[in-house]
Amino acid sequence: MINNNYNSDKKKVSIRNLFLDPNNYRFIDNKSYKKVDSEDIISDIIQKRTLNFLIGDKRKGIADLLKSYTSNGYLEVDQIQVESIGEGKYRVLEGNRRVAALKILYQDYKEHAIDLGKFSPETFGRIPIVIYEKGQSGVHEIIMGLKHISGNKKWPPLNQAQLIYDLIHQHKWEESAICDALGIETKNSLYRSLRTISLINNYRASEFGDQFETDMFGIFREIVSSRPIKSWIDWDDTEKKPKCIENTERLYSWLSSVAIIQEDQDGEEVEVSREPAITKSTEIATLAKIIDDEDALNELETKRNITDAYSASSTVGNDQYFKAITNIEHNINDANTFLKYAANSRKEKLVELKNKLEGLLVSQGHKDIVVTKEVSKRILIGYKTNQFETIKLCKYKYFSSDLEIKELNRINLFAGENNIGKSSLLEAIYLLANQNDINALIEMYRRRGKFVDSLPVNWLVKEFIDFKLEAIFDGKKVTTETNITTEADLSIEKSDYLKTIKLVSSFNGDNPLLSKARLYKRKAMEHFYEEIRSICSVSYSTPFTMLDKELINEYHEISIQRGSYDKIIKFINQYVDSKILNITKVGDSTNQIRFLVNHTDFKAPIDLTQFGEGLQRIFYISLQIASAENGIMCIDEIENAIHHSLLIQFTKFIQILAEEYNVQLFITTHSGECVTAFFENNYRNEQITGYRLYNNVDGIRYKAAKGIALQNQIKNFNLDLRG
Repeated sequence: MINNNYNSDKKKVSIRNLFLDPNNYRFIDNKSYKKVDSEDIISDIIQKRTLNFLIGDKRKGIADLLKSYTSNGYLEVDQIQVESIGEGKYRVLEGNRRVAALKILYQDYKEHAIDLGKFSPETFGRIPIVIYEKGQSGVHEIIMGLKHISGNKKWPPLNQAQLIYDLIHQHKWEESAICDALGIETKNSLYRSLRTISLINNYRASEFGDQFETDMFGIFREIVSSRPIKSWIDWDDTEKKPKCIENTERLYSWLSSVAIIQEDQDGEEVEVSREPAITKSTEIATLAKIIDDEDALNELETKRNITDAYSASSTVGNDQYFKAITNIEHNINDANTFLKYAANSRKEKLVELKNKLEGLLVSQGHKDIVVTKEVSKRILIGYKTNQFETIKLCKYKYFSSDLEIKELNRINLFAGENNIGKSSLLEAIYLLANQNDINALIEMYRRRGKFVDSLPVNWLVKEFIDFKLEAIFDGKKVTTETNITTEADLSIEKSDYLKTIKLVSSFNGDNPLLSKARLYKRKAMEHFYEEIRSICSVSYSTPFTMLDKELINEYHEISIQRGSYDKIIKFINQYVDSKILNITKVGDSTNQIRFLVNHTDFKAPIDLTQFGEGLQRIFYISLQIASAENGIMCIDEIENAIHHSLLIQFTKFIQILAEEYNVQLFITTHSGECVTAFFENNYRNEQITGYRLYNNVDGIRYKAAKGIALQNQIKNFNLDLRG
C-alpha cells in the first residue's frame, strides 16, 4: 500500500533559492525539451532554458500572473510546493509557472526599477513554500498529478498520460496505487493512457517518428480504443505494442506525410511529399469500419482521403442502407410486442437509438422534421448591453392581469408573502431570455415539479398553462408566447398522442420562431425546431432541485476559463471556512461529477456534500455567475440555507462578480435581513432596486424603491419586504 501522507513543512524563502524544475511534465511536448540530470538542475543555462519554456514568446505564458501580482499583490491561493536540494536551495515541484512569473518580476524590478503596483518588494525575500521530504520514487510525479491530472488546472492529455506511464515504467508503481494517489476513479482511463503512450512511443521509434506532434495524441488514443484496428495491427496488451509490423507501418504511413516518386512535365522523376491521409481523431472511427476492406485501404493510400476511401468500401451501398432500415423496422416491431417486459434501465439506450434515427432523417435533408437537442443555441446579443429594462407578464400563472415591471436595475430584489408569485416571476424572466428554447421550457416544468429524472407527460399536460410575455431588452422588444393544443397531423399516431406544446418567440421585429414538443403516452417526447436562439446567456439557481451534471460541468469549466473560480475559493476560505484550501472537480459530464474539498482538518480530500448546505449553495451560486456573462441570472430564495452572518459579505461578493461579468441579477427573498445586507455591504447601492409584490383587487401589483430611497425605507421606517 502506498503512503500518500507525505511529510511536509512550511517556511518562507528568497526567490533566489527557488529553482525551476526542468523535468516538469508540462515541457515534454516541447521539441526543445531534454531530460536533465538532478545534479544539473541549478545550472544557470538549464534554469534560463526552463524559464524561457515557462514564460513563452513575449511572456505570454505568464502574462496573467504578472498582471495579477501587480494588481492584487501576492495571494496565497495555491501553494508553491518544493523539495530541498541542499544548502538552503529548493526545487519547485508544483507552482513552476508562478515562480517563473515571480523571477521575471524580480528581474525587472532589480534591473529596471519597474513599478510593482500592489506587489510588495519584501515578498521576493519571503516567498511562502511547502517543503516535501524526499520520499519513495514517484512522489514528485504524484504531487504534480494531483494538480494537473485530478485537479482544476489540467495538463494536455499527452502530458498527463506520460506522467502515468513514467510512474508505471520508471518508478514501478502499481496501477491501483496510482488510481488511489491521483483520485482516478477507474482503471479503464489509466490503462487507456498507458496504451496510448506505448503506441506513440512505438510510432516515434518508426521511420515516421520525427513527425509526431502533440495534437496527434487524440488520434492514437482512438486507435487503442478501436477493437477492429487493434486486431488488424495485432495489438499485444501484455507487451503493449503491435505485433503485425506490415499493417502497423501502413497505419503509421496514413498518419504521416509520405514521399513518393512521380514524373514531372518533362518526364523526369521527382520526389513529391503527400499530406497525411488521417489528421483527426474522429476519422479513426471511419477507418475502423473499412479496416478489413483492402479495396478501401488501397483507395486511402492512393487518394489520401478517408471520406473517399469509405465511399469506395463495399460496406457502403444503397442495398446495405435499405437492409439496415428494414432491420430497424423489424426490431422496433419486436420491441413493441414485448413492451410489457420493458425495464426502465433501457431508457438511455432507447434515447440513444432515437437520436440515431433522427440523425438519419437530418442526413437526408429532413432538417425541418426533426432536429435533436444537440443543436447549438444561437445567442442574439453577446456584447455588453443594458439588458432587461422592462418586463410585462400579459398572462402567466398567478398573474391573472397584466403586470409590467419597469426601470429594472443591475440587482433586482423581489419580496413578498408566500405564494404571491415571486418564483413564477423568475421563471417568466428565464423564459423570456431563452426565447424559443423548448428544452428550457420543459426543463423549467421538470424543476417546478421536482422530478429528478424524466418528466411525466400526463402531469405536464395537466399542469401546463398557456402564457404570453413581453419585455424590452437593450432597447429591443422581446416576446414569448405558448399554448398547448391538439395537432391535426396525419403522420401522428393518434392512439398514443396526447398534446403538442407550441412556443413562439420574436426579437426586435424579426420573423417569429416556432418550437414545439409533441407529447405521447408511451413513447418519448418529440422536439421540433429549425433553430434555437436566446437573447443572451442565462443561468438559474434554485435551492429546491439539483443542477444537471452537464450544466455543473459547463459552469465549472467556464468559471475557470473566465477567472472567477479562484476568486470563489478565496472568498470561501476568507469568509466561510478558513481551513478550506481548494475545491477540485473530479469526473466529467460522461460520468459522476463530484467536488472534493481540500481541508486542513482532513488528511484526504472529502466530498463537498459532507459540508453544510450553506457552503454548497454559496459555491454553486457563485460558480454560475461567470456563465451568464453579458446576460442574466435568476436566483430563487437566495438566503435559503445560508447563515445570516454571511449575508453581508456574500451579497457584496455576488454584486462584484455580477459587475465584473456584466450580469443582471433577478433575486427572490423571504428575508428582510437579506435585503438589508445588500445595503449594509456598501457596494454600489444605486444599482439595487427592491420590489414588494402584493395582492389587491386588480391582481398582483408591486411597490418599488431604488438605491438610497429603498435604503431609507428599510432603515427609517422598518419596511418589511415580506409583506
